[in-house]
Amino acid sequence: NGGANWSPMTIAGGTGLRAIQFINSTEGFVTGDNGIVYKTTDGGITWTSISTSTNHSFLSVHFVDNVTGFVAGYNSKIYRTVNGGISWAAMDLPGSTTVNSVYFLNGTTGFAACGFGYLFKTTNGGLNWQFGEAGTYWLNDIKFVNQQTGYVVSDIGIVYKTTNSGANWIEEP
Repeated sequence: NGGANWSPMTIAGGTGLRAIQFINSTEGFVTGDNGIVYKTTDGGITWTSISTSTNHSFLSVHFVDNVTGFVAGYNSKIYRTVNGGISWAAMDLPGSTTVNSVYFLNGTTGFAACGFGYLFKTTNGGLNWQFGEAGTYWLNDIKFVNQQTGYVVSDIGIVYKTTNSGANWIEEP
């Protein structure tokens, strides 16, 4: 009903949960501490734990469709699945930083918003990452409204915007 009423749903063993994304009305994913990923296929009524074979805490989840998704968090790692979460492959970002948010425009082009103002971009599904900066502050979240226009927000309330697919970022007034 558009958020007028909310019903609590419990995920058994789901403590330290950090991020959620639904890719349609029934299928969604939740991430959290110690490599936790949960998946629902019934709109959140039941959740199944998915093994990622890591104990890294995940702060972000982003799926571009029902099979290709990414989770990210501490230790400069992003994990990718191409089979709906059945298996995950670790990809390293250059340097050492926390990945607070990951967002993909499609299966190949994506971004990672990190600590220290670091903003990374990939054009090959996360196999290689190019370093960029959107500022000097801790970057908490990144979202795009279309292929060209995106926003990233810092921990001190500064919003950066791109209108050219992340080639340049400007501080919003």
